[in-house]
This record gives sequence, C-alpha cells and structure tokens, in this order.
Amino acid sequence: MDLLSNLSPSQASKPSVFELIAQEKLNALLSPALRYILATYAARYPRYLLRVLQYHDELFVVLMLIVQRHYLRVNKGSFAETFYGLKRARSEKHNRSSDLTPQNVRQSLFALVVAPYLKSKLDEAYAELLTEQGGGFLAEDDDDDEAGSDLDETLDGSPPSRTFRRQRWFKKMFVKVYPYVHLGYTSAHLAYQILYMFGLSRYYTPYLHWMGVEVKRLTPTDMRMIQRESSRPRTNPLAQGAHVALEFLKVSLPLSIFFYKFVDWFFTTDYAKQSKSTFKLPPPPAPVPPHPDGVGLPKSRSMCPVCKRAIVNPTALPTGYVYCYPCVFRVVDETGACPVTLRAVKLEQLRRIFQSDV
Repeated sequence: MDLLSNLSPSQASKPSVFELIAQEKLNALLSPALRYILATYAARYPRYLLRVLQYHDELFVVLMLIVQRHYLRVNKGSFAETFYGLKRARSEKHNRSSDLTPQNVRQSLFALVVAPYLKSKLDEAYAELLTEQGGGFLAEDDDDDEAGSDLDETLDGSPPSRTFRRQRWFKKMFVKVYPYVHLGYTSAHLAYQILYMFGLSRYYTPYLHWMGVEVKRLTPTDMRMIQRESSRPRTNPLAQGAHVALEFLKVSLPLSIFFYKFVDWFFTTDYAKQSKSTFKLPPPPAPVPPHPDGVGLPKSRSMCPVCKRAIVNPTALPTGYVYCYPCVFRVVDETGACPVTLRAVKLEQLRRIFQSDV
C-alpha cells in the first residue's frame, strides 16, 4: 500500500491517483446528467426544448467552455478539480511562477472540453459506419458481395459517381484505421496514469505534459485567495450577473449529477422492475399511410418496397415499414425521407431487425 501512495511528506501537495480518477469520473458525468434533465423537460415542453435537445452536445461544449474558463481563471483548476480541492499549476522545473498563463488556460480548455467532444464524435461516426459495414453497405469487396453489388447502381440504374465511390472508400478506411487510433489514445493515457501512480512522472495525462502543467492540492493560501476573489464586489451589472450565474452553477452542477445517479440507481432496483412488470404498454400506433408519390407497397409484406425483392437484412423506419438495409440506407442517405411515405427521417432512425428461429 505504501508503494501506491503519493502522500509522502515531501510531496504533500501532490494528489493521489485515486483523487485524479475520481475527478475524471465526476467530469464525465456532467454531460449525461444535463442531457437527462434536458430530456425530461423536453418531454413536457417539446415545442421549446426538443430542438435544444438535438444540439445538446454543441450547447454543452459552449456551456463548459464558459464554466471551465471561469474556474481555471478564478479557482486555478477545472470544475471537477476544484470540487476535490485540486488546482493546476505550471511545472516548477522551468518556471518561476506556478500561476497559469492565458495560453495554459486555452490549452486546458482544449483538453477539458474540445478534445473530449471531438473524440465522442469520432466514436459515434465509427459506430455508425461499423453498422453500415455490417449491413453490407461498406462491404470489403463490393463486386463479390450480393448486398454490396446492389449498391453499385443508384436508384435510377446509373453507376455511382466518383464522389460516391471516394466517400465509400474513405469510410472503409476510417473503419479500418480508427480502432488503432483509439487504442493508441487510450494506451497513452493509461501509460501516463501508471507512471504517475508509481512516481515516475509528474504529469497524470499526455495533455498535462504537453502544457507543462501539474495538478496539485489547494493550499490554505489558495483557498483564501479564491474566497477573496469570489466575494469581491463588481460594479458592472453584466459582470455581476455573470458571476451570480456561475456561482449558481457551482451548486446546480453537483446536484444535477446527484439527481442523475439517483435516478440511475432507482431504475436498477427491484422496486422499479416490479413497477415495470405491472405497467401495461399502450398499443403501437398505426403505420403512416403511403404517399401517392412514394415507391408504393409490394404485393407481399415479405418484399422490400424499394427493390421489390425478398427483404434481406430487414430494417424498419419510424413510419412503420420494413426494407432491405442496403436499399433503405441508400434512399435515406440520398433523400432524407421514407421511400413509401416520403416523411423526413434520418440515418440514426434506422432500426435493424434480428429474427430468431428459437
């Protein structure tokens, strides 16, 4: 246990690896907690909040840039670091002052907000393209794959354009390369954590090493300075309003995380499972009627409305109709509408149907 402890007298200001992991987990809970609260209110007020919920990730980035910038400038650390009594300080190896510079603040904002946002978008893109590949759209050899060969022609029977082929090649390469990028990214972070845990590095993440910034514990002097800055009177009404809003977030953000975790815990209990078993689901809505200008319905429900053949890799749309996965993916990707009803749909709304003979 002594080997894994970073709390020796000579390093009293150095936090343990467990404190840093805890603040990382707290920071990771902010986005799902706010998304859950926003989704709850969007169900009650869809006219006002549904569009906001669709752009939750981008709005969350803007909010976190404001909040984290305030904490970095006033509290010398991120929101989660301040919550655990930690701060950021420039490495004393090459700097006389440990205070963060404006460049350090910008670099920290990139590492705390922008980089996780970009990483999450890459993860989502990889998951979507992997699903496409499973459906035959990004098959390894389109000439040898039946589903893939069907995609060598567009809806009007003409060969696909050069741009279409280039996009398909890029997607296939992304699916092949991204797992190695993800492995390198996570391995680098894990390596830094192990080195930090055994005292072989003063930096907990590659980002901190890049910035030349260490994470340390707040001292009593730091706390007094933060309290003095927080209670400083502000003559500008706009600045005072912004300060009050940010101070409100200091309380509301931890409460939102607590509420989110409580709800998550509640729905995993036996009481919630019993409540679900006694709840009767309403009957599903009737399918949307076909549009006169749509592709029309086939004679049999086992046939795809687009290709008029037996359905392969059945995939349903919110409108209630089932198609071949390659067919409906291509049509929705090109037109953004259901082939039968012509109602607007997105690729994210495609639902694969897996049948079992058991």
